[in-house]
Amino acid sequence: MLARLWRPTDFKTEPAPKPLPLIGVANLCLDPVSPTAAPSPAPKRRSKRVRVCRLYPKPPSQPLIHAGALLAFIQEYSPEFVGGYVPRPDLERFYRRDLCKLKGWEPYHWTAIARQLGQITDKKTVREKGERFVGYRVPRP
Repeated sequence: MLARLWRPTDFKTEPAPKPLPLIGVANLCLDPVSPTAAPSPAPKRRSKRVRVCRLYPKPPSQPLIHAGALLAFIQEYSPEFVGGYVPRPDLERFYRRDLCKLKGWEPYHWTAIARQLGQITDKKTVREKGERFVGYRVPRP
């Protein structure tokens, strides 16, 4: 059965290609210093900063107003905390339970308030009694 499947074919053997002369091979290699090599990419230029002068200043965002009021309230009614770091859970609880009810505000999500607090004052990771938390410094008025 294998004899039927196998058929002798006429294979033509092609001669191996002739080697190129050494002079021709040297011309094909690109030297990295040669002018024909691809140029190295130039460093990208950064655009210059533009100073924007608004005729009508943007009003401060509501979370920024809430964060400023939170710090101002602590500065006024708890002067012993000025200069110290207050833990995030305490600030969040005070903001939601007391300050918003006192002022009649709808509380914003704490992430928005914390983002603005981080821009107004210092924020630091503090350890106390083996517990780690984020503390916000109450600045001097």
